[in-house]
Amino acid sequence: MADNGNQTNTQAQDSDEHKKSLKRSWKSSGPVAKLTVVFAGIAALSTTIYAIVAGGQLLVMRGQLHEIIRQYPEIQKSAIAAKSAAEIARDAFIVGQRPWVKIKHRVIQPLTFNEMRNSGPVAIMTVEDTLENIGQSVALEVQTWEDIIPMDPHFGGIKTARARREEWCEANRHRREGTLSGYMLFPHDPMQQQGDIGPLMSVVNKAADAQTGGLHGKVAFVLVGCVVYRSSFEDKNAPAHETKFMYLLGEPIGGPVQPYVKPVGVAHKLRLVFFPDGFSAD
Repeated sequence: MADNGNQTNTQAQDSDEHKKSLKRSWKSSGPVAKLTVVFAGIAALSTTIYAIVAGGQLLVMRGQLHEIIRQYPEIQKSAIAAKSAAEIARDAFIVGQRPWVKIKHRVIQPLTFNEMRNSGPVAIMTVEDTLENIGQSVALEVQTWEDIIPMDPHFGGIKTARARREEWCEANRHRREGTLSGYMLFPHDPMQQQGDIGPLMSVVNKAADAQTGGLHGKVAFVLVGCVVYRSSFEDKNAPAHETKFMYLLGEPIGGPVQPYVKPVGVAHKLRLVFFPDGFSAD
């Protein structure tokens, strides 16, 4: 017991001596050493404060991340809605500012049979086209095609005429590089052109011979064609726009139109008659 008491007293004396030694060292230390100790303490305190603040920020960021994850479906819906609205606005702009080409026709010389051309005897009509861009921007790579085609036998079918129109128009909606580029048509500046169109007499006579009954030896015709063009707003690889048309060649006789004629001489009474569902534009 005495030894323990002596040991405790000794430890207390050592502690006092240690404190006195630190005080003496502090008093005997120069200014630089004292500042070094002070700055070390400040640095340690700053590190502790930074660790506390960083931990708090991490907790806040984790909370924000969880909130973002929770709201992601709504954010995604909003993004899709914004994209859709932008596409609608773009499409509306294109429709409002793109070119729109219309075409009108007028017969200059009536359909005349057995006219001689390089390809042989033909049925020829001279037609004047008036093209006008009624849109707000220039139409590019404008091309036109039209022809007069005999109607199919048996009740005036137009299957052959429609197929011929689709063949040319669709081919030129998807032009390949190296083909003719066409011309430009500026807004509200009509352009007129004339051309001779019509089929070979061999085709005309074949159609007339295929008729039966009272129509045998007679034939009816349609004028078909289209205008194809591009807009400067759209991708060059996109299909071209087109305006399609189809007229029946007929003689107005008060009520119904009489389209059948004998393929001889000049069919001077034939007029261009709007055909039901013959016109379209896109």
